[in-house]
Amino acid sequence: MKVCIFCGCRVNNNASSCTGCGANQFVNLCPNCSSTFVGQFCSRCGTKFDAVPKSCPDCGTTYFSNACPACGYTPIRNAQQAQKTQTTYIVQQQPQQVRPANASRYNKTTALVVCLFFGMFGGHYFYVGRAGMGLLYLFTGGVFGLGWMIDIFVILGNSFKDSSGKYLM
Repeated sequence: MKVCIFCGCRVNNNASSCTGCGANQFVNLCPNCSSTFVGQFCSRCGTKFDAVPKSCPDCGTTYFSNACPACGYTPIRNAQQAQKTQTTYIVQQQPQQVRPANASRYNKTTALVVCLFFGMFGGHYFYVGRAGMGLLYLFTGGVFGLGWMIDIFVILGNSFKDSSGKYLM
C-alpha cells in the first residue's frame, strides 16, 4: 500500500496516480505498524515493503516480523529444538594396535608371501629395503636355494629385519 504525499490518500501499489488529487508522488505505508517510509524497509519496525504476512502455527496470529508477537514462535528456534530432539548416534572407533618401538613398518605376512613366490630372486629383501641382499639372492638363486628356505623360517620366527634393523611384525 502507498500513500499520496500531498493529500494522504491510500493508493494500491500498482496505481500510477492518486485517486484524490491526481498526484504521482507516493510514500510507502508499512503493513505492520502503519507508519510511512521511503525505500524498501520501514524505518520504525523494519518490515519490508510488499511483505507478505506470516501466520503463526501455534496461536494463529498474523505477523510480519521474525517472531510472533503473541506467543514468541520463531521458525529458527523451533528448527533448532527439532535438531536437538533428533537421535544422536555414537560411533565407537576400533582400538588401534600399538607397535613396539623396534617394530618395522613392513608387514610380516606380506614379506612371507613375497618370500614364498619370489624368494629365489631376493624379492623379500627388496620388499624390506635391503637391496644388497636382494641382489645377492638374485644373482645366486637365493644363495643356491638354501638361503631362501632358511629365510622362510626366519620370517615365521619373527627374526627377519628390515633395512633399518627393525623386526617385522
